[in-house]
Amino acid sequence: MPTSSAAPVETHRLEQAADWLLRLREDQGCETEFLAWLAADERNAVAYDAVDGAWSSPTLSRADAKTRRVLLGQERKLPARSLALGLALCITVGGAIGVQSQKHDYRYAASNGRIEFVRLDDGSSLYLDARSVVQVHYSLFGRSIELQHGSAFVDVQHEWWRNFTVSSKGVAVRALGTRYSVTQMVDGQRVSVYRGRVGVRAAQGNLEQSLNAGKTLLINAEGRVEERDLGTRPSPDWMRGRIELDGDSLEQAIAQFNRYSREPIVLADPTLRRIPLSGGFEAHDTTAFLKAVEAITGAHVRREAAGGWRIGG
Repeated sequence: MPTSSAAPVETHRLEQAADWLLRLREDQGCETEFLAWLAADERNAVAYDAVDGAWSSPTLSRADAKTRRVLLGQERKLPARSLALGLALCITVGGAIGVQSQKHDYRYAASNGRIEFVRLDDGSSLYLDARSVVQVHYSLFGRSIELQHGSAFVDVQHEWWRNFTVSSKGVAVRALGTRYSVTQMVDGQRVSVYRGRVGVRAAQGNLEQSLNAGKTLLINAEGRVEERDLGTRPSPDWMRGRIELDGDSLEQAIAQFNRYSREPIVLADPTLRRIPLSGGFEAHDTTAFLKAVEAITGAHVRREAAGGWRIGG
């Protein structure tokens, strides 16, 4: 079996790395200086990785809640330099007792027709729309959710030293103490903010766009963005058992209803895909939705012998 011959990370580099982690969370304008520090010596990157991955160790994770209370309690009492030294010391001691850099990942899924609620370890609330799947990852200085399918709403518990990010098909949404949702659509992503503010970074862009409460950002497959008014809704419509369409394509509307319907709806006529639809429906009322589609598009809707519904064709 191969063995590692890597030398221990020097304490002063760990202290510098911890100091940078704290600075980056206070001042986003120092990123250029931080990158220069990383490039100056490859050992700096090793130290930074050690600091960033420390919280994933089994030893330190058992002290998670206690450590969080200590850090929060000291945030305004100690200078950043002292905090950085304390964090570096924790990592040095952790390494001395054999702490391993392992990942803490959790997978959550909602079944057809059901909305699921999860209270995350940090106290944040996570709601999953029907047929939605997420992967949750925790580390010492970060909390991240990968939306793999469907739609997720989060009410974020603020932690000054750990970012909270939801990613979906290359779009990253960074919370700044907020309530927001991220939805995978047929032809892109939708980000809606119900309280606070988020930073949104598309896969093709280097700049993070700020999005305030009461706004929705639509990001298509090519990375183009469109901002819309959301109004004063406290949470996504699906959390109240509703599907509200506001110019959504027929294809997207069918995808939303298929999360709740036990009998799939199939669009057989591709020329109807982009027809826009508006209106509100109960999420489980497939019949009302199909009647509206028939009236708006003029397409014939018929029931399949094997079960399900067919539009056009």
